[in-house]
Amino acid sequence: NVRTLISVIVGLVTLIPFFFLKDASFCFAMIPAMLTAIGLRFFLKIKIGGYTGDCCGASVLIIEQVFYLSVLIWCRHQFLF
Repeated sequence: NVRTLISVIVGLVTLIPFFFLKDASFCFAMIPAMLTAIGLRFFLKIKIGGYTGDCCGASVLIIEQVFYLSVLIWCRHQFLF
């Protein structure tokens, strides 16, 4: 499917800046954010049958917060060990 291929390419391109960080291991913080995005998509598809503009805005904020929490957890883990 062309749409899936484009989504994968865009997703990989957006990860490029993370590899220029001093510690590229922050990419691991993207995993919970991606899982949240996938989960929200399926949840909204089941609950309301689709994805509206309000859902898009809420998803962006939720995914952003999950990413920030993941970074905090990752940093704390790095300092403890």
